[in-house]
Amino acid sequence: MKSLLLFLLIGTTTLVLADDGMYKGFTKSEKRFIKNVETVQQEHITSITRQEDGYVMVIFPTAKYLLNTTTGFVANVWILGDDDITWEEMGPEY
Repeated sequence: MKSLLLFLLIGTTTLVLADDGMYKGFTKSEKRFIKNVETVQQEHITSITRQEDGYVMVIFPTAKYLLNTTTGFVANVWILGDDDITWEEMGPEY
């Protein structure tokens, strides 16, 4: 029983530490927004970067999201084209 508890504790701690690394430097509300986009996209995030203009770029294997974390809206979305090379701009969220 103690070993199971220890295993669960270590596993949970590892997940939290991995989570903190990807979201380091983002506020709690920004993290929530990014995680909501990840839930909608149903893919794991490849990278997250803050742009010079304050927007946040979230990249998935088949989509890119430019997030305006100030307003809470998606500023632009790109999806991977059928050729698996080009990105097709879908436009902002209305």
